Order: sequence, then structure tokens, then C-alpha cells
Amino acid sequence: MAAAASPGSCSSNSSDWVVLRDGCLRCDEEGLRSLSYHPALNAILAVTSRGSIKVIDGTSGAILQASALHAKPGGRVRCQYFPAVDKVLFVDDYAVGCRKDLNGILLLDTALQAPVSKPEDMVQLELPVTEITASAHEGSPQSSATWPEAAASKTFIRLCNKGIAAFP
Repeated sequence: MAAAASPGSCSSNSSDWVVLRDGCLRCDEEGLRSLSYHPALNAILAVTSRGSIKVIDGTSGAILQASALHAKPGGRVRCQYFPAVDKVLFVDDYAVGCRKDLNGILLLDTALQAPVSKPEDMVQLELPVTEITASAHEGSPQSSATWPEAAASKTFIRLCNKGIAAFP
């Protein structure tokens, strides 16, 4: 599949990414920095000029997912799929992240999250719903956990269940 763009040159009036009849990809006003194809997902990973990633369906051209990767502003984001290990590598000027799809899901929002340097730093977690529900059904944390760990684990599971209930 060919991309009808060079870095940063793609623009149109539409905010959609469309695969045209000739196989060219028309991108939105954000511009395009690079493309990488993920054959297991039949998806194109498009890095925009603003440093976000868009996962585009390889057949229809529909945007399946869009993410800023938790990257720092101004960083030059790059993305490459490595078929030998079936993983995607994300790099910017500040961090490196690696992701493998989990049953067709790429957890991208934290791919370039910087390491925590202070205890008060916020950390974003991404978990598939199946992992959260599996944790909730396991019941109480392992008996080897200390009381604060057990309490935190129960609180985390309760909050996750609340979040799951919010989505139909």
C-alpha cells in the first residue's frame, strides 16, 4: 500500500484518513511523518507531524485508535513494527517504548511515558478490560501481600470495576 504523502506535506479538508481506490492513503491536516504496517492487525501505524499515532484499518482506512503516546511535547516520535518479534517500537527524544498486541489491542497511551522520578509523580496505567475482570474475580490478593498492598489492591480492583460498569 502506498502513501500519498511526504513528511508533513499531507493535507485535506477532511479530518478522515481514507484509502483511495488506487491504494493511496489520504491523511488529515496533522500531516504525516511516517508509516508502519502491522500485518497481524492488518493496520497501518501512522505517525503524524504533531507526534501522535493513528492506527488505521488496512482495508477500510477507518481510524481504529488515536493516541499521543504520553510523549513529551516537541519530541520527534518514531514508530517501527518488527515482524521477527511481532512488536512495535516507539521512540521520541525522551523515551523508548515497546508494545505487543494483546488479542488485537495495542496499548499506546503509555508507550512513551517517562520513568517516575519522584514519589508524587502521576503514573498512567493501561489495562485491557479482560485483565481487570480477571483480577476482580480472583478475589482477595495473595496471602503473601502485606496489609497496605492488600488494601491498595482491593481499592484498585473496586475502582476498576466502577470504571467497567461505566461502559456498556
